[in-house]
This record gives sequence, structure tokens and C-alpha cells, in this order.
Amino acid sequence: MNIKEERQTKKELEKEASKLWQIACSLKWGNKCEVSGKPASTFHHFIYRSRCKAMTYDVMNGVPVSKEIHNIIHFSRYDDQRYEVLNKIIEKRGEDWFNYVKAKRLEEKPFNIRNIDWLKGQIKNLKEFISKYEHN
Repeated sequence: MNIKEERQTKKELEKEASKLWQIACSLKWGNKCEVSGKPASTFHHFIYRSRCKAMTYDVMNGVPVSKEIHNIIHFSRYDDQRYEVLNKIIEKRGEDWFNYVKAKRLEEKPFNIRNIDWLKGQIKNLKEFISKYEHN
């Protein structure tokens, strides 16, 4: 596989994994914003992808949020407003969840993160997760 083909394959796998992650998060957490209770427009990565690529497709890291809340998290000029939103998520999910995502973020990362084999593994895990939820 040449570099161009590899990039294209990676893009396709990332797109598939993202769609599966959204489905898995929806099954796990529902489709209502965890902060406002309004319909969720997206799933926010509680631990930002830029801070921990290994958690990009971790269902525990997905939080359903409305567009308004997502904008506060990412674009608010007021830290107090952002922290209030993040603290509401932690309060709702509990300390065990918060400790999990903090610990996961600090785990040693696999050397092959974001390569084709890693992405295929993430897709396999997400499909298994979705299958278990659909059969329950």
C-alpha cells in the first residue's frame, strides 16, 4: 500500500469509527444533553481528543450535549461558565466515572495509536459494544 492509499484507508476507518462511536455513545448515554436535558446535537469528548488520542473512541469519554452546551464547553470566554458545565457532567456521572476517565487519560499509550491496525481494533471493539447493547 502506498502512502496515498494508506492515508485514504485511514480516513475511511476514522470516519467509520466515529460513526460507530456516536452510535455506541447514544446506546450507552441516550440522546438528551446531560447538562440541559434538551435533545443532544453531538457527543462531546470529555477528555479532549487532542489531550488523549487513545480515548477518541472510548464510549465512557462521550457525553451527549446540546449545541448550546457544546459551544459553552469549547468557546465560552468565561471559565466559570465552562467549569460549571463540566462540574455538572461530573456530578451527574459520579466520582467513579470521573476517576476512570482521569486514570485512562494517564495510562501509557499504545505505540501504534492511530495507525490502521489500531483503528481496526477500535472499530471491532465498538461493533462488539453495539452488538451487546442491541441484544439486551
